[in-house]
Formats: sequence, C-alpha cells, structure tokens
Amino acid sequence: EEDLEEYEALAAISTYNEHPEGKRSLREAEKAQREAEKAQRKAERKANAIKPALTSLQIYQRHVEEVLQVSAAAWDELSELHEMLRKEFDGLDAEERQQFERRAQRDSVRYERDVRRRKKRAALKAAQAADAGSVVDDVDVRKSSEAQFKVGEVEQSS
Repeated sequence: EEDLEEYEALAAISTYNEHPEGKRSLREAEKAQREAEKAQRKAERKANAIKPALTSLQIYQRHVEEVLQVSAAAWDELSELHEMLRKEFDGLDAEERQQFERRAQRDSVRYERDVRRRKKRAALKAAQAADAGSVVDDVDVRKSSEAQFKVGEVEQSS
C-alpha cells in the first residue's frame, strides 16, 4: 500500500466530487445536514412553546399515574384504560372532583398569562426593531446632510 500525499488525496476527492455519484452523495449530505438543522430548530421552538392548559381529567390522569407509578405511554396504548379513567373521574364526588377542577382553572390562568406575556414580548421586540430601523435611518440622514454641508463649505472656500 502506498500512502498518498495530501495534494494527491485532494485531487482524488475533487475528481470524485466531479463524478455524478460524487455529486449525488454531496447533495445527499447537504440535504441531511439541512434536515438535521431543521429538526434542531423545530426542537428549540417546541421547547420554547407555551404549554397548553390541562383539563381536570388530564390532571386527574397525572395524579393516578403518580399514585400507581405508571408511565403516560401505558394510557395512550390502551383506549380502554383511558375510558375507565374517564368513568372513574366522572364518578368522583363533588369535593374530590373540585380539587382537580381548581387545579385545571389555575393552569388555564397560567396559560392565558403566558400567552399575554408572549404577545407583549413579541410586540416589544417589533417596536424595538422598528425603533432600531428608524435610528439607522436617522443616522444615515445625518451623515448624508453632514456630507452635503462639507461639500458646500469646500465649494464656498474655493
């Protein structure tokens, strides 16, 4: 086996990249990279998303999961378990049910508060961006008027 010099390896790679198979593999690699970046952006958006308000039934389900130490995946797999849970929740007396409804109401208030904060933050960012754009425009106007003033001085002194 012969070791290739660096320039020989680079020449071989460039020759391969010019070949249709090489071009296809480059396109596939670029596509895979774009998709990975897209998935990462999506995951970041999802992590920053506002969590929706939970219903009293969902809060009750989480309570039962904690008590029974059962994963949430088990509920999703069997619709029969979900239906049994719903019937059990409907059969709760008023006091027990009120506890979960109050928690659901607090969660709904939290969700509405988060939505208002997000909208307020977005409006503030938009206003700051608009202000930043107008400041840049003002600076450009000042610079151009100063340049015109200097040109006028030069013409008058000549």
